Amino acid sequence: MMDVLRISTVLLLASFSLTTEAATRYITDNLSVPLRDGPSVRNKVLKNIKSGTRVEFIVDDKESGYSLVKIKGVEGWIKKRHLSRQPSARIVLKKKEEALKKLQEAHDKLKQRMSRITAGSDEQVGEIGKLRVDNERLQTELAQLRASTSDVVAINAKNQKLTSRLEVLKQKNRTLENQNAQLRDVTAKDWFIRGAGVILAGILVGLILPRLRWRKRNRWSDSF
Repeated sequence: MMDVLRISTVLLLASFSLTTEAATRYITDNLSVPLRDGPSVRNKVLKNIKSGTRVEFIVDDKESGYSLVKIKGVEGWIKKRHLSRQPSARIVLKKKEEALKKLQEAHDKLKQRMSRITAGSDEQVGEIGKLRVDNERLQTELAQLRASTSDVVAINAKNQKLTSRLEVLKQKNRTLENQNAQLRDVTAKDWFIRGAGVILAGILVGLILPRLRWRKRNRWSDSF
């Protein structure tokens, strides 16, 4: 009867404590802690809770040394000495080791990524250098091509001027040849006329001179 009254009192106090913010407790470093349906070893074990498990604290029963807790919707009693306000050192260490492992994995991934980026950067630097060399070579060839093109244009323009001058000279040459041909014709005619005149003069002299001599002899003969 007294046990029933005590449990009822504890549950009544628990109902008042539920109106306040629920506290958090952790199972200590024991391997497994039984959750019972009452605050004594005679009560039924509802389930076993592993160490480090987080539970919702409701109320303490100072007389029995049990605490009423709630885990995943199930309420039960656990010995108070198995509860702690802070996670156990083993759990904290385990969590820190897990966090450290994750950080180490992240660090390794970052190092691998940095290595790939560095390798990629080296390749990109080499590729950029090659592209710069190719660009300079192409610029040089382009400048040479432009220079040669301008030379060709200048040469073509000069050739056109020379061709025009050559045509003018050919025209002048043809004109001079025509004039020379005409002059030769005139000269030939002139020499022909002069030659004919000389011949005609010779003939006349040949005809007149004997008569003059004959008349002169006649005059001499008449005087004697």
